[in-house]
Amino acid sequence: MREVLEIPIMGEVLVGTRHVPLVPAAPLGVLFINFGYATRDGHGGLAVRSCEALASRDLETFRFDLPGIGDSPGPLPAGEQPFTDLVVTGGYATLVQALVNRLCERYRLHQLILGGLCVTAVTAILMAGRERQRIAGLVMLEPQMFFYEEKASDFALNGGCGPGFSD
Repeated sequence: MREVLEIPIMGEVLVGTRHVPLVPAAPLGVLFINFGYATRDGHGGLAVRSCEALASRDLETFRFDLPGIGDSPGPLPAGEQPFTDLVVTGGYATLVQALVNRLCERYRLHQLILGGLCVTAVTAILMAGRERQRIAGLVMLEPQMFFYEEKASDFALNGGCGPGFSD
């Protein structure tokens, strides 16, 4: 069974899909953030098929769009490179952190496995360091991290953690 969710967080409304397991086996879930610039169904429905398979194995699974992508309203950087720069420098990390906490609280999960493809896999990497109690693992599909030269130097100055992060 699937359920469409609208979760208000930090002035945004994130739209996602919950894949409900027949018998939840553990207080563990899986969250996929939209795959790069693609919507939460993923390229060729990859996220849908993955979540359906995981839910059939008794895991709570979720797919969410970031603001401005798919069904989630909000601003979206004009063009792929500005979007990439925003994501890989941690631009959505605080929002995703709030989403992780909200899903864990609402569905009584202790932890989530966080996943993404391309640049959103980088958000998963950044979140793993930020939310060690809530993130049980990562699903990183083709993590991609690249910057214009000035962005790379900003990132390196902060220990590779992006703005607002520390080791």
